[in-house]
Amino acid sequence: NQRALISTLVVTFFSLTFLGLQCDVFADGTETLGPPGIPVASGSGIVAAGTGMVAQPGTIEITIPAGATVNQVLLYWEGQMSTDVAGDDTILVNGTDVTGTLIGGQSFFFGGAYSSAFRADITGLGLVSAGGNLLAVDELDFSKVANGAGIVVIYDDGSGTAEIGLRDGLDNAFIDFPEPLKSTVPQTFTFAPASVDRVANFDLFFSSVAGTVSGAGADRPSSIEVTVGGTTTVFSNELASLDGEEWDTVNIGFPIPAGASSLTVQAFSRDDNNTGNLPASFTWTAAGLSVQSNPEIDIRKQVEGPDSRTFVSGSDVTFEIEVTNTGNVDLTDVEVTDVEAPGCDNIIGDLAAGDSFSYSCTAPSVTASFENEACVAGEALGITVTDCDPST
Repeated sequence: NQRALISTLVVTFFSLTFLGLQCDVFADGTETLGPPGIPVASGSGIVAAGTGMVAQPGTIEITIPAGATVNQVLLYWEGQMSTDVAGDDTILVNGTDVTGTLIGGQSFFFGGAYSSAFRADITGLGLVSAGGNLLAVDELDFSKVANGAGIVVIYDDGSGTAEIGLRDGLDNAFIDFPEPLKSTVPQTFTFAPASVDRVANFDLFFSSVAGTVSGAGADRPSSIEVTVGGTTTVFSNELASLDGEEWDTVNIGFPIPAGASSLTVQAFSRDDNNTGNLPASFTWTAAGLSVQSNPEIDIRKQVEGPDSRTFVSGSDVTFEIEVTNTGNVDLTDVEVTDVEAPGCDNIIGDLAAGDSFSYSCTAPSVTASFENEACVAGEALGITVTDCDPST
């Protein structure tokens, strides 16, 4: 049958591969994802969207948080050629020709299909801004099929700096093929641990998953595993050409427990629910992750005891100072300074997320006109956070 024939052809191909007659399968970014070969911007988070391009033009609809600044826009596309050559490295975006870099492939997938993926930084075109955006993508020419395109946007909304990770390339998978095509390569993202729970948002691009037009629709099972802190969560059947034939953008929010410092994601051609349907074959092109880390600090200075007190001018006054890490990431080098009452200065050092540190201090010979403030500063992820509180 056709399924057995395809498997036989692929086994034959990889036998030739290992004899040295084909050598592009294990090239950088091919049959795996890897760190991009370009600088990746920092920001508060990422958002991604895509479109199928079997029928062209395609439209990418993407919404950026209100008031945010767009720091970087990366465009990806993928398709299949009928011969062992790279596909189209140019694409039309809102009427502008864009030339991309080959980041994966060309890679033999199955009979008459050689996959290749491309990336272009289109930040400078100014096509994406805060609010809703529409990008028309067109004129993508692959001799077998142009599967689709998607954009990853890194933005800054002023909420703090996220730890952002990005992997891209080309990784094909189908359950009936031998390795390296049977499975995708797991992608592990590392980040600084925190003493409180956080949320990670990750976005994945897949293509070449059969949809309604190609005949199978959502009946072709697939599986995505996410492992954090030793616990694995399985997301079944997220792929079905949901962005149009044949492209899927998977957006998932995922809890990061306190103390966790890595997240691993891997995609499988697999029937988790034992439906008996043939699992999907697919191409994995990109994976982006953002872990929101908002370093914040608060200081409160008040006269020790009741809120309202009466003192004789020239007497000593005792204050209570409380410093709280109000962010979701641990702070280091926390230090209090009080210019008018240097006895209230204090080097606290490390302060875990959510923790507080309180102490008392005395200002000598306070007059009726005494007015000052205590300030605190701390460090996290290369960011200095500060706060001040006055006392009269």
